[in-house]
Amino acid sequence: NTTSAGTTSSPVVHPAVVDPTIHPIVIPPPLVEHTNPFAPFPTQKDSTSIHLQAPEFWSGNGDPVECPALRATGFEAQAITRYLHQSINTATDIRVYRVQNWNTFARYSTQAQQMGCGDVWLWHGCNPDALDSITTGDGFSLAHASLDWNRYGVGIYFAMDARLAHYFVRVARNNSTTRVKLLLCRVLPGRVAYKAPVAAEDLKKPEHREAPAGYHSCTSREQIELIIYQRELVYPQYVVEFTAPSCGDPYSH
Repeated sequence: NTTSAGTTSSPVVHPAVVDPTIHPIVIPPPLVEHTNPFAPFPTQKDSTSIHLQAPEFWSGNGDPVECPALRATGFEAQAITRYLHQSINTATDIRVYRVQNWNTFARYSTQAQQMGCGDVWLWHGCNPDALDSITTGDGFSLAHASLDWNRYGVGIYFAMDARLAHYFVRVARNNSTTRVKLLLCRVLPGRVAYKAPVAAEDLKKPEHREAPAGYHSCTSREQIELIIYQRELVYPQYVVEFTAPSCGDPYSH
């Protein structure tokens, strides 16, 4: 969808389904469902029956916000370490922190139960100051989304491959000794539309600041990223800190 002059055409939207070929959930299966941090939220479409409570596996109620470090040999940390190593097998000195933020969790859990769909585990990379604001503040904010670099519209971007998220931690580019922190998030993709690249001069247009009518999110033709346009569709559940050599520009290969 790129013309010979180098400009992009209007977004191409196709019906899409949420299936394992597009959004695989690769976190290991639950050990004990009612205390398992990787179990899906209840799926209830009746908003009058929404039930909110802090997850049983939290060490507190999320108010005030806490980000406790997880025991390296525990189930959660081991599962996340294996997940990270699937795409960045050079990562060492891995530390995992669970985000316990009641306000952000309640907003996401309400949305999940209203939509009645499953969530998926995706990576997000950003600089440390933004990460701290997301985890200990009021979650993701579209107010800070770039109007220059968002190739598929002004939204919040997630990756299935941690190398892509690692690339967007700009302070760590070309530096193999910098400690990197990525967010491992629960995301509600809902109905997913394919979207063509957007020219920078078109990013301010309303149609590139929201999902197409009838959809909740978008993905590229290559299906390597998922873009959402509402912060209610994501909960940043873990901070994963590690050291690894720069992965380079993943778009180049």
